[in-house]
Amino acid sequence: MNSGTIFESYAKGPATGSTGSDVGGLVAHSYGGTITQSYATGKVTAGPAAISGGLAAESSAFTSTSYWDYQSTGQLISSGGIPEPTFFLTLGALPVGFDPAVWAENVFWNGRYPYLQWQPPAKGIDGYISGATVFADDNYNGILDLDEFFTITDEGGNFDPIGGIGPLKAYGGIDTSTGLPFKGVLTAPAGSTVITPLTTLISALQSHGDSIAEQKVLAAFGLSSGLDLTTFDPLAAVQAGDTAGAEVAVAVAKVYNTVSLIASALVGAGGTLLNSANGAFAAIAIAIGGPGINMADNAALSALISSVAQSEFLSLGQGVAGEVASLIVASNAALDGKAQADGSGDALLNDIAAIERVFQGSVSNAIQQSADDPVQLQVIADAFSAANLNTAIATALSHLGNNQDLAPPTLTPVADQTIEATSATGAVASFSATASDLVDGRSCSRKGIPSFIPVTSSALVAMP
Repeated sequence: MNSGTIFESYAKGPATGSTGSDVGGLVAHSYGGTITQSYATGKVTAGPAAISGGLAAESSAFTSTSYWDYQSTGQLISSGGIPEPTFFLTLGALPVGFDPAVWAENVFWNGRYPYLQWQPPAKGIDGYISGATVFADDNYNGILDLDEFFTITDEGGNFDPIGGIGPLKAYGGIDTSTGLPFKGVLTAPAGSTVITPLTTLISALQSHGDSIAEQKVLAAFGLSSGLDLTTFDPLAAVQAGDTAGAEVAVAVAKVYNTVSLIASALVGAGGTLLNSANGAFAAIAIAIGGPGINMADNAALSALISSVAQSEFLSLGQGVAGEVASLIVASNAALDGKAQADGSGDALLNDIAAIERVFQGSVSNAIQQSADDPVQLQVIADAFSAANLNTAIATALSHLGNNQDLAPPTLTPVADQTIEATSATGAVASFSATASDLVDGRSCSRKGIPSFIPVTSSALVAMP
């Protein structure tokens, strides 16, 4: 910087230089100008024959009320600024000279360091996800590496700005809307303040060089072309009664319910949940970037599921893709129905959460345990269709925010069978049944052990 003003700013990212390259936490060189109400906390590393400084390496700027964290930067000296320990800058009170009308400090945000009040808190959203790890994937390998910055979302799904140049990734934690653990990975372009299933699709398209990825995702779900999905918080918008927020919230739920069900089917066929979920996101993105996707078309979704299985080198049983597709269609129809009935507001958010709890919980778990058995999947599809699905959603709705499980599992009745014996040894009777816990999402499927029934009038009773 040769002149000019640095005012009300901070830097938290690492600063690294090569041989002969001077490095500062905020600026390397400043020949004049002013630095005011600013601080630096990122690790500063200079190469051989270079100068380093906690706030500035070389500076003749007039510097006032500006600080550097000498512990986190690893620097005891600076050309300007005041050195302070981490404790002082994260105390919960603003440093001397910081304008309280501009700055704020909160022990749950920005790693406890001061932040600018105009900065919107960033969020991880399926529902708001608490306890999730968020990192900038600077080397694009999909893994949190030792030199990459990360943070943890708070109980409201907020996360600290972390800098970095790569896309943001979020994994782990609890979906605060449903109470279910979040088992996948969400992605968003660098600089995003929200991370959702829709930003994950944008990132997937961008990774293939698509320059209009966001517009394609907006168009695919019938959303307003003026929305910025990388900053738009649909849950807050729904709470404010915003119609666009309702449309985005429903689209978010549709995408992740679809991903969860597809991934669960592949787990049942021997795949891993994380790879299968990533494959499902990739397949949906490819469809959006090409011919498009109809989330209400059973045949199209069945083909999509088969393509994901093929990409993961898995073989699905005959009819499995179709049964899972029918469940996806049912989920999406339920979401559309609630959106039409509720409009925008808390009622819609609760209904979305209940539907997610059913499909990401009970249904997904049952599909995983089906071990790719078409007969058991038919039982699951029957157990979560029509009136049965409405009952499951109503039960989940009644338990939102209360994870104390007092309700017994629901056993899908086994259909009556009439079997005619063809020999004196009798006939073989077999059955499949599913028990689903609509509160905590656990499910189990059992295939009855074939039994010989003597040539008499007999009743076979299936016990859970």
